[in-house]
Amino acid sequence: MKETVQLTSQRVNNEKAPADLWAFMLSVYSRPGVAPACLRLQDDHGLDIPLMLAVLYGGVTGRVPSSEQIRTFDQNCRVWRETAVRPLRQVRRAMKSHNWLASQPRILLLRERVKAAELDAEKVEAEVLEQMLGEILPSSRLCDVEGLLDLTVSVLDLYDPERKEWLPSDLNAIAAAVLLTVK
Repeated sequence: MKETVQLTSQRVNNEKAPADLWAFMLSVYSRPGVAPACLRLQDDHGLDIPLMLAVLYGGVTGRVPSSEQIRTFDQNCRVWRETAVRPLRQVRRAMKSHNWLASQPRILLLRERVKAAELDAEKVEAEVLEQMLGEILPSSRLCDVEGLLDLTVSVLDLYDPERKEWLPSDLNAIAAAVLLTVK
């Protein structure tokens, strides 16, 4: 059953948001439909999921980044993403791309260790992003669903400004999961 969120001006309750960014990311990512939506956005648009989730976390915790701050976040994380996160992801995916590789027990174990290293690399990125979010002065401005969608579009514009769809439906699923996480 697909969960939907009506586009209303409903406010989020930032007191229900997880205390740290990594816990928030894990909570949102574990919601039904979010992982495949994130993977499609990552593969189809080159989107950096930790960056997008960090920006959404700012939106529900009163530290809403501006478009300029989002660009700075991206610039600060780009080297790490290109040096560690994406290469680990490529290796992990390559290990399951061939039937013979995917069937070898030692390769399967190694793939799990590479996957753990990829997650550790994303966690490092999340820690950097959380630190940058902490530099934004808190305000009473909390994003409703429209605000969350605007933030996701700001992030997506960095990676795929010429996309066919202004607001891919996967972004709705992720915004809905964020709202459910902080309800």
